[in-house]
Amino acid sequence: MADKPYHRFFDNIEQLDIFARGLYHLACVDGVADEERDVIREFLADMGEPDLMESLDKVAFDPRMLALSLDTSDLRRLFLKTGLLLIHADGVFSDEERTAIDGIAEAMGMTDALPEIEAEMKDVQL
Repeated sequence: MADKPYHRFFDNIEQLDIFARGLYHLACVDGVADEERDVIREFLADMGEPDLMESLDKVAFDPRMLALSLDTSDLRRLFLKTGLLLIHADGVFSDEERTAIDGIAEAMGMTDALPEIEAEMKDVQL
């Protein structure tokens, strides 16, 4: 069986699924914009699992699930970077999105790293 594209980043499809559900959660906190939905759809297509898009709203999301599934600092940083790109995709970084990304960073034990990650992502455009 050939490796799936997501194997470049994730050990298994469950990690990809929780990563994508975390992104969808961030998109939903102030209403999912088309640009945000497009980012998630493109991400899943790039990972070779476009059909996961249809199931993102079927399972409740808890940020602690990210901490359990994304068990390395690199994966957690990748999520925060991708999450920041996502919430900036519509040109609005709402208070609700700030609260959500802060909560996820806290759940993953990455609160101290978040300002550095945000600085790294400041000039990155989609």
